[in-house]
Amino acid sequence: MKLMLYEEWTKSVHQEDGLTIEKEKAIRNDVTAFIFFYGKLAELSSNTAARAIVFFHKYSKVNSFKKFDYMLFAAACIFLSTKLDERPTKLDSITRLYFSMYLLYRKFRESSPLGSSELRPEDFTKKVVSEVKLDERTLKTVKERIIQAEKEVLNMLGYDLDFELPYMYLEYMRMNKIIQNERVFELAKNIISTSFKTLLCLYYDPRLIAVGAVNVAQRQCSHEVMEVEVQENWYKCLGDDLNKEEVDFVTNFLKEN
Repeated sequence: MKLMLYEEWTKSVHQEDGLTIEKEKAIRNDVTAFIFFYGKLAELSSNTAARAIVFFHKYSKVNSFKKFDYMLFAAACIFLSTKLDERPTKLDSITRLYFSMYLLYRKFRESSPLGSSELRPEDFTKKVVSEVKLDERTLKTVKERIIQAEKEVLNMLGYDLDFELPYMYLEYMRMNKIIQNERVFELAKNIISTSFKTLLCLYYDPRLIAVGAVNVAQRQCSHEVMEVEVQENWYKCLGDDLNKEEVDFVTNFLKEN
C-alpha cells in the first residue's frame, strides 16, 4: 500500500534548491547513522531511534537542507521520539549527548568531507564522547535551539505522531512462527534499519517493508521463510490488501539499496 504518489516520493526540494542527489543522500546517511549511534549510546530502543528518523525524513521532505541545521533537528527529533516512550529522556541529557557527538561529527567531517566516507560507530564510543568538555552557557543555548526545532517539526507534522514501524510486523511474524529461523529474523531487522537511510518509510506501508526485508533476508540465508511449505502469497498473513507487485518492488528496492 502506497502512502504517497510516486511523483511526491521522487520530488526533491533539495535538488530544486541546488543540492546534488549525491549530497542529499550523504546528508541522510549521516543523519541516520548519527541517530542510530545516539540511540545505542543512550540505550534507546530501535523503535525510538527509527521513529526519530521518520520524523526527520518527514520534515526534510519539505524543507531544504540548505535552510536548517540538520544535525540539530536530528537531536530535536530524538527528543520528540523519546517523549512517546514510557520513560522519556530529559532534555538536559539529550542535549549533552547530542552536542558532544556533534563536536566529534564536525571534527570527523573536517578530515573526511561529506560523502567521502561514512560515519563509524568507533568514532562515537562512550569513552570518546565522555572526553568532550562542555560549558553550561553553550548547553543552555543549544537546549533552547532544540526546543525551537522541536516546535517546527511538530508544526510540520500537524502534531500527528501516530504511525507504525516495520519492526512490529517483523516481530509479529516471528511470534506467529512465520519466521522460524533466527538468522533470517536478525538479518531482516538489519535490512529494515538500513532502509531508514532512504525515504522508503514515507512511501510504503511498514508491512510491505517488513515483508520485503524478510524476502531479502531469506534469500541471502538460502533459507525458506517458513519450515512448512511456503505459499506463493505468504505475506497475506499481514493483510489481504498487500499485493505482489508492491511486494516485489519493495523487495527489489531493499536488495539494491
